[in-house]
Amino acid sequence: VGEDRARSCVVDFLAQAAAQLRAAPSLLADHAALGRMAHDLAGVSGTLGVTGLLDGLLAVEDAARDGDAAGIERALDEVCKTWERVQPVLHSRFEAVAAGRAGPASVTDCTTTLSVPPAYSDEPGAASA
Repeated sequence: VGEDRARSCVVDFLAQAAAQLRAAPSLLADHAALGRMAHDLAGVSGTLGVTGLLDGLLAVEDAARDGDAAGIERALDEVCKTWERVQPVLHSRFEAVAAGRAGPASVTDCTTTLSVPPAYSDEPGAASA
């Protein structure tokens, strides 16, 4: 994937995720639609290496599939908190890598930093964005 295509994917993801997460509260009664939204965003989050967001979205998807309204609300709250931390970091780290200011190790560092928010981690010293 070239730099322009990668930038387009990240920019599209940032815009679509923001719009879908803003709309998510209106889907609380429609577990199937909320589960599909979470599944779709989880796939792209995983592709981009944003595993903290991925984990939260999978929790939303699981709760939606199980019909667990309280679980959906808890998981969605965590997703929104994680999104607020991840969004600016993902954008700035991608731009730094694309501009050649950081090497491949920085991409790994970025995904490690973003990987698992404390709410989803049992590991001592887990990093969060």
